[in-house]
Amino acid sequence: FGCVSESSFLYESIHVKAAYTADPVKGEAPLEVVFTDKSIRGFLYKWEFGDTTTSTLSNPEPHIYYKPGEYSVKLTIESELHCIDSVPSENIIKMTDGAVAEMERKLAGMEARVMHHKDLQK
Repeated sequence: FGCVSESSFLYESIHVKAAYTADPVKGEAPLEVVFTDKSIRGFLYKWEFGDTTTSTLSNPEPHIYYKPGEYSVKLTIESELHCIDSVPSENIIKMTDGAVAEMERKLAGMEARVMHHKDLQK
């Protein structure tokens, strides 16, 4: 039996199922993300990290995103019977610029101090 894409009855294929987890999925640049394969019956792998880089390992090395933005990740797997499945995840990695985030924290702290100073003057 090989992999077929049609059936005479409705069923969910158990031949191959692409799945993964990513941790963390948001943070400041540079962001190191660990991708863990949770696929069923994967034999060949292709990870597309959304920043033009790829990997063919089942569990790739931690991936580092350097530029702030949102990234879509896609995992495509193939079984030994040549069945293919993929799981695209749009904009799962959300990253902010560390310098911008630091400036926002400082501005929030300055605003809190100004408000405290205004309260003391009343």
